[in-house]
Amino acid sequence: MPNRPKLDQFDIRHVDRRELYTDFKKRIAYLKAFLNLVEDDIIVFNKGVKYLKTAIPDLTHRLYSKMLEFDITARALRTRNTACHAHVEDLFTIDSPHVERRKIFWKWYLTRLCNDPSQMEYWEYLEKVGRMHTGKELLHPLNIEYIHMNACLRYVEDALIEWISLHPEMTVRFKFALIRALNKIMCIQNDLISKCYIPAGQEYEENS
Repeated sequence: MPNRPKLDQFDIRHVDRRELYTDFKKRIAYLKAFLNLVEDDIIVFNKGVKYLKTAIPDLTHRLYSKMLEFDITARALRTRNTACHAHVEDLFTIDSPHVERRKIFWKWYLTRLCNDPSQMEYWEYLEKVGRMHTGKELLHPLNIEYIHMNACLRYVEDALIEWISLHPEMTVRFKFALIRALNKIMCIQNDLISKCYIPAGQEYEENS
């Protein structure tokens, strides 16, 4: 029989809408159950991260090269705000000291992404990534609109899938299992970022 998600004493199949917006653990449990992110997936992912971590330097360079291809994201590296229309005389290049510093933060994110998804702290950090980009968290606000966050996530996932697919040391069976696990994790990451932008469930926060 297929491996099924473990259900806590509270059966997550009966979760109500309010709980999805007010109880972070139940939101994660619901997403895991719906996506069928099971223990076997997490075991495969944790075995595969040693390969994924070797991709971090190249992936970081590729992502920033991609962002510098487009005026709106290249400008945001200077203004920290994709909604800003201010004219920027000189955009950064891939070798700019500022871009090199930003790469450090992105490498840290990818390193944390390669941690253990069985721990609640893992998901709490991934949600924090979303909040940090809404302009509400940092001393020097960073306001990156959701369209760009989503594009970056999809770019990263596609690059990781390419890396896995071409890796010479993994079996085809393991590659397939790792890609499936990664896809489920990135789906939850996208939800945790989008919830920082989309006002769904806001009425519960206002009444709490």
